Amino acid sequence: MPKWEGPAARSALVYLLASSLGISTMVNAPAILTGYGFVYASAYYAILAYPPVAGALLFALSHGLAAIVMLASKAVFPIVVVASLLLRPPVVYALSRLKGRLGAAGVGFALATVDQLVALSIAILYYGDDGIHTGLAIYELLLAPHVYAAYRFSRSRGWASILGPVAALLGAASLYLGSIVLPSPPAIIAGLLAPLVLLARPPSTGLAATATLVALLGLLLGHAVVGVNASVALYPFKPSSWSGERWMQTQAWEGCPQAGNVFNATHSPERLRIIDTCMTVEGVVVGAPRIVGDGDYVFDIEPSREYRWTLGLGNIILRKGGLHIEVVPEDHYKVLDPVGGGVCPGDHVRITGVYVADTDHGMWTEIHPTYKIEVTKRTTEKPWPDCIRGTTPDNNE
Repeated sequence: MPKWEGPAARSALVYLLASSLGISTMVNAPAILTGYGFVYASAYYAILAYPPVAGALLFALSHGLAAIVMLASKAVFPIVVVASLLLRPPVVYALSRLKGRLGAAGVGFALATVDQLVALSIAILYYGDDGIHTGLAIYELLLAPHVYAAYRFSRSRGWASILGPVAALLGAASLYLGSIVLPSPPAIIAGLLAPLVLLARPPSTGLAATATLVALLGLLLGHAVVGVNASVALYPFKPSSWSGERWMQTQAWEGCPQAGNVFNATHSPERLRIIDTCMTVEGVVVGAPRIVGDGDYVFDIEPSREYRWTLGLGNIILRKGGLHIEVVPEDHYKVLDPVGGGVCPGDHVRITGVYVADTDHGMWTEIHPTYKIEVTKRTTEKPWPDCIRGTTPDNNE
């Protein structure tokens, strides 16, 4: 164990602060480009920077602090938090013991592989054939260069030892906030380039400054999308998230309840993060609308051009470009009866409801719950469900 004094103590305190904040952004299932995100980054840095026992203890302590934030804000399912807190520190310890043999790249890959195996196990045991939503942890490797760059610069001297890790953190933030929900190409590109700049030559203040500018430029150019994604990612740190105000209607207009908990009739709201409590989108129904196991009436729409921005990376990759729509059982009569019991593939519709990101399904976006459906153009004379007879539904939920 190192002596916790002087530079070692300062390093540990900085790690505890940064790691606790980073782990607090964890979601229920891996996101498309960043997996479990900063949980991986925190574990990887602990492996690189500290002896086995110290690294495992520091990681466990920071994860414990983050767990308080996540549970108090109801940002993640309790079982996910507890399982991560129990399983990951031993992995950090074991890989720390092997880093001399595997090297920095080897332990980074091994850590991502362990997360991938855990995610796939969850997929098989819980999600069944729908498990692609939890099978994305391998992309955590995209954050590995940021972590290694931060570690490498932290071992240098002078201002580079401070500016380098800051630049690496900004690069990781640019990648994370450019992809966690809605895609921002400038932020993603800058997030991928920043660590390459840092690792191009031996650590120096000039490299750190250049990488910082690259990351900041990406965040600035993608500021509109980055702002939306930051609101979702930083949900645990919003004051309202720590009280009964976390899911209250804040900007109702025609079609949405004027007040109250928007998830009052929605099960497991910890899986959903609100982007807008009342929003209207338009598009064309794709696939076969149906009623799923929890009683929700679900379907996808292909948003019209002015609403394409509502699609997250999860929608583009996992839902073939569809925006997911869910009507909870309590609202079936109110929402579906005015449209003849349901909608049909090809119908042009206008949907009003709560716009959310689903942290349990690859961070795709949804209107959930849906408060109002208007059919602006019918493409078949058959009513629902006759219009979907013989149509194969999309099983991704």
